Amino acid sequence: MANLEELKAHGATLSLYIENMYPAQDIDLEKSEIFDEFEEAFQGVWDNEKEYAWNFIESIGAFEGAPEILQNYFDIDYFTRDLFLSDCYALRTKDNKIAVFLNI
Repeated sequence: MANLEELKAHGATLSLYIENMYPAQDIDLEKSEIFDEFEEAFQGVWDNEKEYAWNFIESIGAFEGAPEILQNYFDIDYFTRDLFLSDCYALRTKDNKIAVFLNI
């Protein structure tokens, strides 16, 4: 269970998540497991979906050891589309970036 300082650190992003996942519900964050769920799902704030997708590919080492020419055949646009259709979703922030969350 998170403390209030941890809740405050995520402020606007946590609010976006709660508004999306629990619309029109009165929630006591001190007694809720929502923050734990949020921490598991939250993947960070990014400029756009493609930026997150490239970061994901790099973080799993998808092209490690493969010839660089292989990347020319990889379609990041299709991968990004599929990633956000099934595995995660994005919520637009007030500063026009996206907060990315896993579908858990």
